[in-house]
Amino acid sequence: MSRDHLARLPEPERRAAAIEGLQHGSWRVRRTCAQLLDRVDLTPESVAALTRALDDEHPQVRRKAKAGRVYDRELTAGGRKYWVAPPGTVRPRIP
Repeated sequence: MSRDHLARLPEPERRAAAIEGLQHGSWRVRRTCAQLLDRVDLTPESVAALTRALDDEHPQVRRKAKAGRVYDRELTAGGRKYWVAPPGTVRPRIP
């Protein structure tokens, strides 16, 4: 599927395809999927997929995942609050 084809899909289908595409063998496909996930409404599944992409073997995939809205900040998705940060980062405790 091309990026243009994915971009024309309804948002829920585009999100599902992009989440699945983050497991593709080609880093170019994974990079594009990370970029697409930043352009749809976030869900717990998409946040988890982008968080996993921060550990991708290819630097361009990690860069796209990190450049998105979910990197190093708190967000709300699916009615829940999430805090996403790079691996190894410790969330400060708030009394």
